[in-house]
Amino acid sequence: MTVHDEVQKLRESWGTESVPGFNAPRGLSPILPFFLQSLMYGTTSEDRVTAAQGIGILVQSTSEEALKSFVVQMSGPLIRIVGDRFSPWQE
Repeated sequence: MTVHDEVQKLRESWGTESVPGFNAPRGLSPILPFFLQSLMYGTTSEDRVTAAQGIGILVQSTSEEALKSFVVQMSGPLIRIVGDRFSPWQE
C-alpha cells in the first residue's frame, strides 16, 4: 500500500467533505513532502503522474483556508513539471 493509496482511501471515506485532519493547521505537512519529492525526482513518469494525482487528492480534500500556507510549496514543482513536459521550444 502506498501513500497515494492511503490518501485515496481516506478521501473516499469522507466523500465530498474535506478531510478534517487535512484542515488542521499544518495538517498537510506530514504528507505533502512525499508527493512533492516523487513529483520532482520520481524515476519513472508513472511515479510523477501518481504524485501529481496525490497532490490533486490533497487539494480536493482540504479547505481553502488550510491550503493557503501550502500553495507556494506546491506550485513550484507543478510548474516545473509542466514546463518539462510542455517545453516552449517544442513544435
